Amino acid sequence: MTRYVLTFAILFIAAVPVSIKPAWAVGALSVATGVSCLTGLVWRSLGAAVTGCGLAVIALALALWWSGTSMSVFGAVAFGLTLLLLLDSTHLISRFAGAAFDRPALRNQVAWWMARAAVFVGAAVLITVLASALRLFVPTSGRAILGAAGALAAIVAGLWSVLSRSERVS
Repeated sequence: MTRYVLTFAILFIAAVPVSIKPAWAVGALSVATGVSCLTGLVWRSLGAAVTGCGLAVIALALALWWSGTSMSVFGAVAFGLTLLLLLDSTHLISRFAGAAFDRPALRNQVAWWMARAAVFVGAAVLITVLASALRLFVPTSGRAILGAAGALAAIVAGLWSVLSRSERVS
């Protein structure tokens, strides 16, 4: 069952950029994405899976840029959750290679994944509602400043998470 879910995740990650803009470069990056992610799963290599996910993001960015379209918020959330599921599963498989899982532990892991996905979908809904409300009150020139402030806040939060985790380990 897990293999089917992860195979679907790899196919989804590789197919989304090609469905947006079927160009040879996007197709080549999507094939490289699929091969790298599949290699990561088969060899239990988190590095290969991360490389594949990075290629997927590059392919998606190229496809969106060349097509001149935008992606819906929920499409982006689905793409991101699929990347996260693939990376988390690869990490779990590589950490516990050859170990037997009992059913309650596996159920707890799946429940944790589902709860995290629900939080991300809720955050996307909240961000969409807030963006629609801010559009009414913030002038056009202020929207870029708010976007940059949000990106900066995300970078600071990511750095804080990594640095605080490394301090807890040492």
